[in-house]
Amino acid sequence: MAISGIATAPGTSSNSASTADQTRLSSNYTMFLTLLTTQLRHQDPTQPMDANQFTQQLVQYSSIEQQIKMNTNLEDMKSALAIANATQLVNYVGTTVTADSSKTTLQGGQAKWSFSMPKAASATVTVKNEAGAVVYSQQKSFTSGVQEFVWNGKKTDGSAAPDGTYTISFDAKDSAGNAVKPSAEVTGKVTALDFTSGQPYLLIDGMSISVWSVKSVTAAN
Repeated sequence: MAISGIATAPGTSSNSASTADQTRLSSNYTMFLTLLTTQLRHQDPTQPMDANQFTQQLVQYSSIEQQIKMNTNLEDMKSALAIANATQLVNYVGTTVTADSSKTTLQGGQAKWSFSMPKAASATVTVKNEAGAVVYSQQKSFTSGVQEFVWNGKKTDGSAAPDGTYTISFDAKDSAGNAVKPSAEVTGKVTALDFTSGQPYLLIDGMSISVWSVKSVTAAN
């Protein structure tokens, strides 16, 4: 059974910005009340404030008050939606997903990438570790279509690379010398969710994969 639809999760940056805006609005509201009451307290009894001017200030006061209440209600709604979205994302745990990603895990002397080559091409395949250092490079010819690249975990110098997450890249050209851009993907079981960056990430075989890169989801049996 496939699960369609990817829920969103709000970022912490937008929450911080809205909180700052609300604080500024409340501060302006307090300042307005202070100025109005001070003006009323010190007005000349023989020359009271113009009625129209006073009415306009009351309207302004009411407008600010309503805006504060509306913003508070919107923040409450946003919090409720965040909880609902996080709850929905929990449904990914235990499922098998396929997502656009150039990362995969080297384990037990094997790392495997699935990718789609738009057309037949000759490419320099480069594998990098988590620090971004090149550990393996190979020149290879590829046919068009979906295929796999399997790496045995041996570095270019012949030594064994440690288990971990590795990234693949292709510098590919067709027979005419035109650049070809293959797209890599990863398939694996979701074991957990990660919201520490403010955006939702799926943990697959120890790798963090963005929810937005998910192409398909298969429910657990």
